[in-house]
Amino acid sequence: KLVEMGLTNERFPAESLENYLMRGIKYKVGLSLAGVTEICHRDIEYMAIGLPIFRLEFTQNYDPDLIPNHHYISVSREGLSPDPNVDKLGGDEYIKRFQQRFNQVKDDRHLLNNVQQAAREYYVENCRADVRLKKILEKLNYE
Repeated sequence: KLVEMGLTNERFPAESLENYLMRGIKYKVGLSLAGVTEICHRDIEYMAIGLPIFRLEFTQNYDPDLIPNHHYISVSREGLSPDPNVDKLGGDEYIKRFQQRFNQVKDDRHLLNNVQQAAREYYVENCRADVRLKKILEKLNYE
């Protein structure tokens, strides 16, 4: 029915979260492009399963910080617009940067393993369902 409504197509049918995540753990990195906001569910899902995120360097600050090449594989945005909304337009320069960076890191098991571990730890300490509310209340100084 989703195909009939124009909400999906047959090449990319809806699938269960379990299947999506099981497919994800088979890859070296998970490509993450800006969506409605700079960070999206995809980033959190990748951290949850320990899949290194491969993306442009964040422009916004997160608390705690998401550190480039520690919590995620960073593609340089030097010389690009600091506005992540511009990233959605893409272009040849973006493609070139992603290709170059991927070729630099794809066989670097040390970097990939370190990012995988750091991202998973970040998720466990900050994003899991059982800690999110506690973190928010701490920030609000609410007991």
